[in-house]
Amino acid sequence: MKRLILLFILLSIYTLVCAQSVLSADILKKVEEASSNPKDQKMTMKLILIDKNNSESERSILMLQKGKDMRVGKFLSPKDQKGIGFLSLPGNVLHIYLPAYKKIKNIASHAKNGSFAGTDFTYEDMEISSFSKGYDCNISSESDSTYVLELMPRKDKETSYTKLMMTVTKDKFLTLKIDFFEKEKHTKTLERKSFEKIKEYYIAKEMTMTTLKSNHKTKMIVENAEFDTNLSDDLFTDRYLKE
Repeated sequence: MKRLILLFILLSIYTLVCAQSVLSADILKKVEEASSNPKDQKMTMKLILIDKNNSESERSILMLQKGKDMRVGKFLSPKDQKGIGFLSLPGNVLHIYLPAYKKIKNIASHAKNGSFAGTDFTYEDMEISSFSKGYDCNISSESDSTYVLELMPRKDKETSYTKLMMTVTKDKFLTLKIDFFEKEKHTKTLERKSFEKIKEYYIAKEMTMTTLKSNHKTKMIVENAEFDTNLSDDLFTDRYLKE
């Protein structure tokens, strides 16, 4: 009888864990759908770099995205940054263009933890990544309005992060915050706020990435956003990156 009771308890625990795993995976997929539902996106954004003394410098960038696996970004200003860009393509491909050298550079996986153009975003942060494909997910905690998801990279996932903690809303599955961990140490935090509905899509008009060690921040403010404008595939090429 004791063995049967113990077996019943173990099966109950296993069933509960499996149910939570399915629920968390479903939540993560809905989070990704909420951010990549548009057929394409075109955004002009202001970047404000803020150091530990609150000194600021500004940049402007054009960001284009098509579907769930193509993205290109090009700096519009200031003059010494204009033309610097990146191209993210399917298959973990990331290209960087530096006008001063007039060359396209492929960023290897082991080098994607480097800073993108002096911001608090790494090359890895700028490329498109499917969390549901690269990470195992569990619900760490929840409140009346949010879930906190713990994302652990799978063995075949090439990343500098050992863990992500993602806070999402329960009603619309919008990402409010991501805490980034490297070698189990909390190193960066991305906060997203000022959500606005454009057409049927919700976007965060303001995002701030903070590097905890240096207390340096990069704030992204969306100045203009357009969706489903039938962007050409020609925009997601090395040739466009160099134009």
